Amino acid sequence: MDISQKRILVTGSDGLFGKCLVEELKKQNCNVLPFDKAQGDVTDWNSVKNIENADIICHLAGIPSVAYSFENPLEVMSVNALGTLNMLEFARKNKIKKFIFISSYLYGNPKYLPIDEKHPLQPGNPYAYSKLAAEAFCEGYHKAYGIPMIIFRPFNVYGPNQKNMVIPAILEQLNSGKVVLKDIEPKRDYIYVSDVISAIISAFQSNIDGYKVFNLGSGKSHSVRELAEIIFNISGKKVSIVNLKQRRPNEIMDCIADITKAKNILGWEPKISLAEGLAKIVL
Repeated sequence: MDISQKRILVTGSDGLFGKCLVEELKKQNCNVLPFDKAQGDVTDWNSVKNIENADIICHLAGIPSVAYSFENPLEVMSVNALGTLNMLEFARKNKIKKFIFISSYLYGNPKYLPIDEKHPLQPGNPYAYSKLAAEAFCEGYHKAYGIPMIIFRPFNVYGPNQKNMVIPAILEQLNSGKVVLKDIEPKRDYIYVSDVISAIISAFQSNIDGYKVFNLGSGKSHSVRELAEIIFNISGKKVSIVNLKQRRPNEIMDCIADITKAKNILGWEPKISLAEGLAKIVL
């Protein structure tokens, strides 16, 4: 599908994903309709119902912090779940042609690796439950009203200007010559933000109908120690690691995304290696 001149509504347009997506859509000559806190509140139907109509919605708006969700579950549930419900109702009333929702890693402690989309969903915190609820709303609106729906479950996304994550924590300590980390052993599948954006663009351009769920990751995992050592190497600084060995309860020790489905159906695959992505942040 040619998306040039298409009217594409992007909620959360001022966030990590949103800024990158809006920039890329403008390069594709799309008519971008940004919606963030400056334009309104996704939890307020009176705010949402007055949004300008569009052809496609990419719903990115949400609160992404697991730690914040434990302290503020009502707010996180409201923004992530109710906000999605409001956008789905907007899509129904305005006969939106395609709805794309950015969910999250919902698989908990994996029963097998790599993790495909059929793996049992095992949310372990209020944030994950809020995304699971949002996915249920998406599926419900698709089944009841036939709205074409694509759900993405990104694994560990990283990029510029992130906060409260392990990569920013390492970067903040670089100049001290010593990086203090709570636990250096857990491994994660890291994906650079531009690769997530390219998957979204592929979804826009696809002729997929129905309801589809896709994992987004690199297909490889790296420990916190490996992550830190790559950053040290890129920076050229001599830095030591202090491992506090403070393992979180029910810590996930390894997770790897099976991205076969996205490759086969969307023709998408990540292009940025971990070293390349980190170099974009560090240098």
